[in-house]
Amino acid sequence: MSAHDIISTAKTVLSDPDFQTAFPAAQPVPEQQPPPEWLESFLRSIVDFLKWLLDRLPDGSGLSDLVNVVQGLGDIAQVILLIVLLSVAVMATVIAYRWLAPRIRQLKTGSPTDQGTDRQTKGAEHHDLLSTARKLIDAGDLDAAAACLFRAALGSVLDDDERRERRSQTARHLVSQLQGDEPTRHLLQRLVGVREAVHYAGRTSSPQEFESLFADVSALIRRHQKA
Repeated sequence: MSAHDIISTAKTVLSDPDFQTAFPAAQPVPEQQPPPEWLESFLRSIVDFLKWLLDRLPDGSGLSDLVNVVQGLGDIAQVILLIVLLSVAVMATVIAYRWLAPRIRQLKTGSPTDQGTDRQTKGAEHHDLLSTARKLIDAGDLDAAAACLFRAALGSVLDDDERRERRSQTARHLVSQLQGDEPTRHLLQRLVGVREAVHYAGRTSSPQEFESLFADVSALIRRHQKA
């Protein structure tokens, strides 16, 4: 094999995100947009007004002195101050709502640390992958079916933290590093070998082999859901 063929093969392997990394890469965090200029100007005006109001108070002044200063400002100034205070209250409410709303929705839908809810969600994901693999096997797309079976099997034995930590590992390296029972590791190694043979070597696997893999992955998922 020439150097050009080796480089071409390596590029093909590295460009396959569905299999060479066990799970999709993390999506980039969108940049936070700066606040609009009118909001910055409005906040700056409020701060300047409050500074001006406090500067009119003598040192050691209390609340009564502040009330006297406000009363001495005149009707128009009092209205302006009232508008400023109401604006501050509205903005504080909006900020508090934006901070609390996601947490309230999280409480309504269930905490992600709730093991029962998390187990049901993960179980649904595994069964969705199995259902997709079943359709792909029936359609003869064994390449994609092997990828779905591998993800379903691997996802059933790894928790979310491990999935994030191992996101950048290749499938073969990840399986070699797994700690667990030998039958599970053997099944994952079989899936890796079948996918590599089908996807990269162009070997045609028999439907019976995929039926056996499908049954073994289904049994693995059921076993880990009961654990």
